[in-house]
Amino acid sequence: MRAARLVALLIIVGLAAYLRFSGLAWGHRHPMHTDEQLFVDNVVAMLDAGDLDHRFYRYPGLFMYLLAAGIAPLGQEGWHTNDAYIAARGVVATFGVLHVAVLCFVVSRLVGERAGLVAALMAAVSPVDVTTSHQVRPDVVMQVTGLLAILALRRVGPDTRGDVLTGLAIGLASAVKYTGLLLVPSYVLARLIAPGPRLRGLLIAGALTVAVVIACTPYALLHARQYREGPAFHLHQYYPGEVARAMVAEHARYFLRVGVRALGPLGAVSFVVGVAILLSRSWRAWAPPLLYPLTTLAVMSTGSLVFPRYLLPCMGVVYLAAAVPFELLSRTAAGRVLAAALAAATVLPSLRESRDYVYLASRESANDKALDWILAHVDRGARILETRPAADPGGTPGAMIGLPKGRYEVVFRNQEGVDDLLPLIAPRMDLVIMDPGMGWSALKTVFAGENAVGVREVVLKAPARRPEEQDVDLSDARLSASDNPGGVPAMIDGDPKRSCVTSQPLRGDEWIEVSFPAPVQVARIELLTRRVPERHDPELALMADDGTGYQPVASVSARPPLREQAAAGRPLSQELMLKPRPVRGVRILQLGRRSDPWDVAEIRIAARRRPEESSP
Repeated sequence: MRAARLVALLIIVGLAAYLRFSGLAWGHRHPMHTDEQLFVDNVVAMLDAGDLDHRFYRYPGLFMYLLAAGIAPLGQEGWHTNDAYIAARGVVATFGVLHVAVLCFVVSRLVGERAGLVAALMAAVSPVDVTTSHQVRPDVVMQVTGLLAILALRRVGPDTRGDVLTGLAIGLASAVKYTGLLLVPSYVLARLIAPGPRLRGLLIAGALTVAVVIACTPYALLHARQYREGPAFHLHQYYPGEVARAMVAEHARYFLRVGVRALGPLGAVSFVVGVAILLSRSWRAWAPPLLYPLTTLAVMSTGSLVFPRYLLPCMGVVYLAAAVPFELLSRTAAGRVLAAALAAATVLPSLRESRDYVYLASRESANDKALDWILAHVDRGARILETRPAADPGGTPGAMIGLPKGRYEVVFRNQEGVDDLLPLIAPRMDLVIMDPGMGWSALKTVFAGENAVGVREVVLKAPARRPEEQDVDLSDARLSASDNPGGVPAMIDGDPKRSCVTSQPLRGDEWIEVSFPAPVQVARIELLTRRVPERHDPELALMADDGTGYQPVASVSARPPLREQAAAGRPLSQELMLKPRPVRGVRILQLGRRSDPWDVAEIRIAARRRPEESSP
């Protein structure tokens, strides 16, 4: 029987490896997600410098060192290609497979060997685990540390050996990601309800946790201020405002749905039954491990950001509980047959979803086909508008198309509150990238990209007609500025080599005003500049005078950041578009605090001859 169980485990581990390593190179022709870039780029910088400073001070160091071990063999040339991302994903996938094997061992030891196989099978095919293992995410690594903590919690008792082991396990988890500290309530409960040295045990475990995190993040001592800012940054990111009860309830329901998706409907029912069985057997033994997923659910539901991967670190104990009923069923020959049939029915939906994901990840994507079409049909220097919300920088992983840097000028829609203004930009672009089913009357479809199963995922459109605009003659206009009024004539002298520059760095209250002798149907305002900012572009907003005084006007930027323009060798400008309206004057506001002055070489204003109508 042991040989049969070993064969079964090898098959399950092999299935886990297939599902995690197949398609790891997905999206390699396109920009990797911002989160993956933060990890890999900093690891590469560490390898280039040949030190142990992982540089990404928002995170502890252990995950970065694990990634470095996978990326380093590529050599310096490979470090600076997307092969580094594939290697980093390979490290994560390896821990995903390791988690399946270790889970089988832990559950076999604590519950039973058949339960161990069932738990491992559930984890092997879990779509949440499989999809996350195809990205550079520390949450997959934390699954293994979570299992080690479960074992350690069972050892907490009369002596301090369990406290030592738990402190080490929590330290390793926290050295991967700060959320490893969510294991602390489980340990505290275990220590309080178990016999033994409570205060001494708590002190030992706490000291070991801190020591392990520092040992795995040696540069925390050398860059103490930056590391102190890391947790504060995360707290502000996840808790930017007041925590509303309705939001917490919504997020809790979200994570419960994620749990059902990871287990499958039958697995979710089995989990509830398994929890009841474990607590009835010994609530002292099982309450601390079962508190871990409850703590994770409670804490993560209060944050403003929620993702399925946040549940992964605690899923080991969830799979354990879900496998308990199968162990009980397997005590008789007939029960083993029934348990095997129920196990197959339980994992089948998850296996089907994971198989479909791997199939798509392993084949040419809709984005690949769209990129090929653009490279073949769109001239160098063309202006491209990306309107898909998922493709914003930092949006959905893999959604952004990998347009070669410097070849095209790309504008993204990731500007606050501009969705209803995007039709103003679209007709002035050479190409517009859209989601299927979206479009405006001023555009025509030139290409539709489909995935490997024929589902349309991206549509490329081109202007069917261009807006009719004409430049406004500013020779009769009256210009004024909040700073350096003597330099104002340089903004309309037609010489881009001369400019009006503020006398000091930007404070956020600067303005330039243009008054017309007669109402003008303003549609577009462009400010040419000679200066590439040190960090951020001037933050522009508009006001307009329709005869009743200046009022705020909604506008949308029609050019990429100045640094990107400079890298592509194009003339530098900031361009704002607004819904055409007759106005007597416009006021351009600068709202940001910057270390640079405001440098304006020319002001160009265009009027719309005929308002462009565009319907969704």
